[in-house]
Amino acid sequence: MAQKIREVMTRDPRTIDASSPVVDAARVMREADVGPVIVTEGDKICGIVTDRDVAVRAVAQGRDPKSTPVREICSSDLITLSPDDSVGEAVRLMRERNVRRLAVLEGNKPVGIVAIGDLAVERDPSSVLGNILRAAFAWGQPVASRCSRTSAIACTVLWNSTARIPISRAPTTFSSWSSRKTPSSGRTPSRSQVSR
Repeated sequence: MAQKIREVMTRDPRTIDASSPVVDAARVMREADVGPVIVTEGDKICGIVTDRDVAVRAVAQGRDPKSTPVREICSSDLITLSPDDSVGEAVRLMRERNVRRLAVLEGNKPVGIVAIGDLAVERDPSSVLGNILRAAFAWGQPVASRCSRTSAIACTVLWNSTARIPISRAPTTFSSWSSRKTPSSGRTPSRSQVSR
């Protein structure tokens, strides 16, 4: 079992300047296949923006992603760790601060991101989240994409455990969900149920 953050973190996090438009952050996320991007102002780290921030704080509020700067939608209360901090410290911070991701800094330089999924796999691989992420690995998901794919995979695993469908036959896209019925209601799950 890993004891240091450097053993579980996703290395080489992507960064974006706070004055960049939201659309640029979304492009970075797409190109790197990640959910979180660290926000900087000059040499200073000033926050983190996630794919959820783009959806909820920009798009859902009707903001123009081409003109809205990242600083307006990012979380500015950034919680950080050192690569030499313990995994237990990360767990404690996530619980106390109710966050899912922590930036990992060496000095003032971002060197990684540790996500709740990284800790679940490390601390309790038999937990629901640990199983979800092991399934992601089995499906060939790159390490960096775990952060952005966890919700969809969680939904797949949890729905399949209710429906008693073996994980190897789990539907992995919305189109494959649409042909399935939920066992309790007999109805096809809605898009919002699938994407939670």
